[in-house]
Amino acid sequence: MLFSILKKEQLKKEINKLEESKTILSKEINAMEKKKNLLETQMSGILKQKNNLDIEIKNRENFFIKHELILVDTLSGIEFEEYFAKILIKLGYNAQVTKASGDDGGDIIATKENIKYVFQCKNYSDTVGNKAIQEVYTAKDIYKCDKSIVITNNYFTKQAKKEAEILSVELWDRDKLLQMLCETFEIDIKNIDKKMYMNNKNIIDDNDEIDPFLNEAIETVIETGQASTSFIQRRFKVGYARAGRIMEQLEEKGIISGYEGSKPRQVLITKERWNKSNNI
Repeated sequence: MLFSILKKEQLKKEINKLEESKTILSKEINAMEKKKNLLETQMSGILKQKNNLDIEIKNRENFFIKHELILVDTLSGIEFEEYFAKILIKLGYNAQVTKASGDDGGDIIATKENIKYVFQCKNYSDTVGNKAIQEVYTAKDIYKCDKSIVITNNYFTKQAKKEAEILSVELWDRDKLLQMLCETFEIDIKNIDKKMYMNNKNIIDDNDEIDPFLNEAIETVIETGQASTSFIQRRFKVGYARAGRIMEQLEEKGIISGYEGSKPRQVLITKERWNKSNNI
């Protein structure tokens, strides 16, 4: 009987110790939970700061690229050649601008990894046509180059693309220029807001789709006798390259004359003829 009582007392003490240990452990768990909650709050704050910094970096990169493209669009032909040569040099090319006159269709001669390139540079407010393709193709043999390339701040006409494919001339348009700027200034192109970029680029895909403003543009140029990319931009409040595509479609339909450098486009159809063709 005495043994049984002692056994119960011992067991009771052990249970009390276990209860004390349980209480201590519970306090430690509560303390750890508080620390965990505090760490989660701090981590949330850090992630929020990181996201804010990422957004700030992205905004700054977009601002920089947007204004760099605006700067490029204001350059003269020779300034664009010099600007693009510097971009090539920063990207590891050995590049040199040829003389301003009598360059035989080659504006820049560059080499990289034992490949020699000849570039024709076209800083246009309009799309680039066949002439540049033919000139740089000829320059390839004159300068004994391996590859011939036309670089522009704009885009190329469908005819230019077809001829370039036949003659194996590479075409570097505004998309390629953007890519090169991002590489030069170590900017992730994925951070560039496409909507901002598309303000300068045509929103319509490069296919046979007719621009919704085309008929209205035809009537406008016939009525006013004016036909230029900047005029289309102002009149219809569209982006730079979309206006260029409208000009291309006007040319394809025989409404305006082809691109001839600084010469203004000519409206080739009268209002009466246009109305007659549309049974108005």
